[in-house]
Amino acid sequence: MKIFALFIHQGRHEKDIVDTLLMPVGIIALADFLTKKGFKTLIVNNSLNILKKKEKLEKLIKDLDPEFLCLSLHWHFQIKETVEIAKNLKRAYPFKKIALGGFTASYFAREIMEEIPEIDYIIRGDAEIPLFKLFSYHKNGGKLSEIPNLFCRVNGKVIEGSKKFTANRKILDSLDYSNYNLIINKKDILQGSWRCIIRKDEHIWDDDSALKPRAYYTLARGCSYNCSFCGGSRMAQIKISGRKAFIAKSYESVKRHKGYLKTWY
Repeated sequence: MKIFALFIHQGRHEKDIVDTLLMPVGIIALADFLTKKGFKTLIVNNSLNILKKKEKLEKLIKDLDPEFLCLSLHWHFQIKETVEIAKNLKRAYPFKKIALGGFTASYFAREIMEEIPEIDYIIRGDAEIPLFKLFSYHKNGGKLSEIPNLFCRVNGKVIEGSKKFTANRKILDSLDYSNYNLIINKKDILQGSWRCIIRKDEHIWDDDSALKPRAYYTLARGCSYNCSFCGGSRMAQIKISGRKAFIAKSYESVKRHKGYLKTWY
């Protein structure tokens, strides 16, 4: 089955600990949005694939043959592994486009683009309309300069687009965060795996990751507070995505998904 884009979440893998297994919930809504716009998209949490010894990423890419490989770089713990997988994927699939997104990718967009040539694009901030326009550009042509929130290279030089996009209430209400069927390893994700301590090749889950069914649903974007330790605080949101105010989904938009939520488990 050929798809247009594969979203890949890669957590941290070190000698005695594997974490950042939780995939940003926004990826689900983003993949659903793009699929409804005509760009068939799927998601894989590759860290859980590795831990559960499931189908290897290389085989998934070969079978699905996506044009775009979209990597999640939301939490800074992921940086080393995400950069490594980007380099490996570009080496193995030089003609596929690699795009990055998430809070950490957004904050360090220019530095990453300048230092990691294997990454073709970074979407800084909200990605729904920017990714749709980027996919449309690759399918139908057009101008890169018309794509908001985009970092790219032109003649070897890193360019930040001048156009900006920040999702408003209307966009947020249209997003479906409940379509877990787009996730290839949906069952493993719904087990609620956050962190894994590895001892003698055995997987020992910490208290926060007890294998109980759980799922997350995003009700809003932004924050009203300025906690100094948080990368998603009000000031951070202004800097990263230009969001100046907290916005919430309407009750009606959440209620539309009520029936589907019951099918998660």
